[in-house]
Amino acid sequence: MLILLIILITVNIKVSKVKQDISRVEKNLTNVENIKKNLKAFFFDLEIDKSLIQQSVVKNGSSIVLIYKINSNNSDTLLYNLTNFLKHNNFQSISIKNDIISAKKGDILIQFKINKNPYTHTNDYSKNTNQNLKHNSKKMLAIIIDDCGNNLKLAKKLANIPYPITFSIIPHLKYSKETAEIARKFNKPVFLHLPMQPKSYPSTDPGMGAIYLNTPKSLIKIIIKKNVESIGKIDGANNHMGSALTESREKMFEVLNELKNYTDIFVDSHTSSKTVAYNVCKKLNMRCGLNNKFIDNIDDKNSIKEILYKSLSLFQKQDKVIIIGHLKENTIEVLSEELPKISKKNIKITNILEVVN
Repeated sequence: MLILLIILITVNIKVSKVKQDISRVEKNLTNVENIKKNLKAFFFDLEIDKSLIQQSVVKNGSSIVLIYKINSNNSDTLLYNLTNFLKHNNFQSISIKNDIISAKKGDILIQFKINKNPYTHTNDYSKNTNQNLKHNSKKMLAIIIDDCGNNLKLAKKLANIPYPITFSIIPHLKYSKETAEIARKFNKPVFLHLPMQPKSYPSTDPGMGAIYLNTPKSLIKIIIKKNVESIGKIDGANNHMGSALTESREKMFEVLNELKNYTDIFVDSHTSSKTVAYNVCKKLNMRCGLNNKFIDNIDDKNSIKEILYKSLSLFQKQDKVIIIGHLKENTIEVLSEELPKISKKNIKITNILEVVN
């Protein structure tokens, strides 16, 4: 009888341990799915194209290894942002070596391997894009360059492109005001690139002068005032990040109501598929626009050129197109080289003020 009792106790202990192990694995798998979901929002908010990311999961007993391989030409910035993400998500033992960042959280090990972007597509889209446009049609292309304010050399290069490209300037940066002065000197439109809360916040910081979902209306007034003062007179505004805030009808009403004191023009950068910013803008009787395409999420000249020409296919269905790029060397070079060719395709490269409605 005693032997039977010992056997039963032993079996119960083993069964209990198996149940605990299963529960532990299930909990870890749930945590991994949450991490993957948060990283998806994180990469989206950093405007990293999903084609540049490879993901794999390796199970080792109750432990799980989550591996990301990322192609990027800006590894320093990405490593910095990934480190912040890991800290905000309570990962421990964070280490960086040779563009590989590793960290651990319980039984979950995560690893990011960053490689230089090997983009190789070389099709010449300039030769076969948009050949079917009617010669009497009035097609207008407006270009906004985001993230201005931190590089005067690139700002001057952008200003020298002989088309009315909009400078969208992040407030409170080292060269925000000087960049605006350069733009005005060359008769380029000046936008406030208004920082707003992304879905991956706080892992992703939208920067100084940002508006969050919990920012009270009274503070929004002060923030926008100081943002505009850091730049000077503005012609319009568009959102910097904002995948979370632009989904909130209430907050967008508060933001745009205050913005109307400085400009009646707002372009929804379209950082969320569920954005309501454009609709709220129209409700407030402002002049509104909606970004149709980001052209440089892959920082490679061939890719930027390809997406630039692909965006022209939108003219088959509409007469006005808005595209957004960023203040990057490759983007400026592509625009400088390709805009003269595009202007010969019966497309007017125009001031954003002509495209908003």
